[in-house]
Amino acid sequence: MLRFKDYLKEGGNVVIGDVSAERIDLSKHDRDKISNKLLKAINVINAAYIRKHGTPLWSKHLIKTRKFLSGSSFHFFNKSIPTKDFVGVKTHLGDIDTQVDQSQEKNIEEFLNSIIGKTFGYITFIGFKKSAGQFITLWNIKGPDLNVQIDLELVEFENQEPTEWSQFSHSSSWEDLKEGIKGVAHKYILRAITAKAIREIILLKGKRQTPHKILSYDLAFSVQRGLRQKIEPVLDENGEQVQQDGILVYKEIPTSESNYIKDVSMMFKILFDREPKGNDIRDFGSFVGILKLVSNYLSVQEQTKIIEGFAYSLWGKGAQGMYRGNPTSDNEEKTVMFNKMISILHAPYDKMEIQKNKEEYYTSYK
Repeated sequence: MLRFKDYLKEGGNVVIGDVSAERIDLSKHDRDKISNKLLKAINVINAAYIRKHGTPLWSKHLIKTRKFLSGSSFHFFNKSIPTKDFVGVKTHLGDIDTQVDQSQEKNIEEFLNSIIGKTFGYITFIGFKKSAGQFITLWNIKGPDLNVQIDLELVEFENQEPTEWSQFSHSSSWEDLKEGIKGVAHKYILRAITAKAIREIILLKGKRQTPHKILSYDLAFSVQRGLRQKIEPVLDENGEQVQQDGILVYKEIPTSESNYIKDVSMMFKILFDREPKGNDIRDFGSFVGILKLVSNYLSVQEQTKIIEGFAYSLWGKGAQGMYRGNPTSDNEEKTVMFNKMISILHAPYDKMEIQKNKEEYYTSYK
């Protein structure tokens, strides 16, 4: 299962043996030439997989539409974005993010093990590491002699292409990238929206159903699985919700018993309590777009909870670092996200609490 800490990986950092992946510096390598070379390499890898298993990693149609690419890689190969515009937004490319059919996981691992050290034309396979929900592969590409990281993200496929949810949950909006905002911000804001209904409850935990007074909310968001209801009311013999000291009582719904919602329109309806209209679904696909939706559709009180929930995702207890051993870069990128949020949402929030969390977070940053 892909977790947020996996999604936050810094691109182009895998090390296989004594060989490290290199970030592609687009001030040194022409974007058009290197993207064409990498696309040919992807086709070579695909052909090798077909020879091994008799079926492609990516169909011809999928390679043509580029829908197998995720994150900023989709935009890197998108020639409708002029090179000067792309390089103006991203000067380096850390890795190439691709999506593969999760049902082929065993075949893919067998294929990768069978080609370690082998050369196919101008590319040589150095090796791979298996991570949660993906294979991180390392290739040497001759001319310009780069060690390039290509990630194979294991996602749901339907009709030989990633499902709508697979594409949505692994996307990076061009609108966000132009603002200097990484794709993970879009996933954080989806999680933060669930905090709009945060309140004090009594939650029965564990096998003994031990009561705990906590702040909680009804929904949980997962990058891999979607949206689910995580708590449910405890009812008495008359069908009324139980209370303790005037506080409503709930019990946890185990993830194994949860129904996950991956339909994007249904998710929008649940989070915003309305049917999508006009450009709502398009806006739902980006961090900046979701902020506009929150501003338009949710109350000031709800917006306050979302701002504070988002800040906690960035700097609260257990928050994930975006750059290993580099708190300065982590703070810079997260601050861009947060500042964009408060430039669109003008609701009040607890600045002192957020500052306190930031100080504690960076004191122990690793």
